[in-house]
Amino acid sequence: MNDEPLPNSLRQVIVFFQVHQPRRLRSFVTAPAGEKSVYFDDQLNESIMKRVTRECYEPANAMLVELTTADPEIRVNFSISGEALDQMEKYTPSVLETFKTLTKTGAVEMLAQPNYHSLCGLLSSEELHEQIVVHMEKVRQHFDVSPTVFCNSELIYNDDIGSVVGHMGFKGIICDGAERIISAAQRDRLHSHPNYPVKILLRNDTISDRIASRFGAGESKLTVDNVLTTIDSLPPDSNLVILGLDYELLGEQFNKEAGIINFIHDLLIAFSKEARFKLRTASEVVIVESETNSLSVPDTISWSANAKDISSWLGNDMQMEAFEMLAAQQERIATLEDDALVDVWRSLQTTDHFFYMASHKLGEDTHRSYFSQYPSPYEAFINYMQILKDFSSNLEGARLKDIENDHAKLLESERQHPKVPVWAMKKELQTRLASETKP
Repeated sequence: MNDEPLPNSLRQVIVFFQVHQPRRLRSFVTAPAGEKSVYFDDQLNESIMKRVTRECYEPANAMLVELTTADPEIRVNFSISGEALDQMEKYTPSVLETFKTLTKTGAVEMLAQPNYHSLCGLLSSEELHEQIVVHMEKVRQHFDVSPTVFCNSELIYNDDIGSVVGHMGFKGIICDGAERIISAAQRDRLHSHPNYPVKILLRNDTISDRIASRFGAGESKLTVDNVLTTIDSLPPDSNLVILGLDYELLGEQFNKEAGIINFIHDLLIAFSKEARFKLRTASEVVIVESETNSLSVPDTISWSANAKDISSWLGNDMQMEAFEMLAAQQERIATLEDDALVDVWRSLQTTDHFFYMASHKLGEDTHRSYFSQYPSPYEAFINYMQILKDFSSNLEGARLKDIENDHAKLLESERQHPKVPVWAMKKELQTRLASETKP
């Protein structure tokens, strides 16, 4: 790792990819009666994971392995959800090994996120903390590294989320540089949380969203030169440019015939070879750079290509009703010592389930509905609520079982340690005193 400060004339560039596949829900409405309470469609999940691995993960990882081996200046960052890691381990272990290979090069950094790529940051600070801890342990087990920079699900962020992350000791957090919170002239610099010593790295949403939505768009097809020219046109003191993309764009939204993997290859090469740029990992930036501007984000933002808010997940009555019912289970979950039920509840928080219910015009976010198995958001809502109601019933059953178990333990304890009635204790005392006073 290069810890030397860079000259002010250089543009530091961070490229990061979000890697995620949810545990998709089965069609609960049509499930046979004997198979109720089986919520996840493992067959569908395996099929999609294998397809995405074939079309995206394998060729894109092979490109990065080749690049990082040949060029020591290449740097890339990944935020891989625990849901994706679990499915790779189960269905496509070979591609998980390639991510491990990339990490071992030292050119690729793993970022932390909530394990279930969920909306937990909107539930409670405690739940956000717990899911980050779970993810950190999973990253450590797979890659033998401990992330120091955090990247929330869908870059959902506000000051409270930043406080949790800062309190946990993270050095940095990536969020979106939306115009709602900062001007384009101030965006491409390092910032910091107003109350914690955690640095805020702002994604350049203009360039990132352009790659995500317009690559290969006919005569206006985006080129590497277009990207470099756009960066060159930024204000002179814009010394930190962060590009963030869904990794699945490389082969799923844009197939290999579109040349998206070659585009990313050539873009990384250009950043590496052009003297005015310096590729960095996120931790390199937060360790080396000390000069920051305080940035407060009281309202919740995200990297949604529409309004940069959370309306893609909680923007209509269906989504809100589902989320409120899910949140209502939190206190009950906290009283249970059942890891399997906790795991299901957290998987039901995954952002995708709520995104599939979005009824507004999604615009440039429509590529994320590519993996939805539902004909409409209404079917997604109905299926989710059927599952959630069944899950709620199971939680109540588990609670009653815990009460029965506690009662049984109490009875057994009383059997083994019977209480002596007060009158018997007095009589025993009187008898003992009488015997002790006899001459």
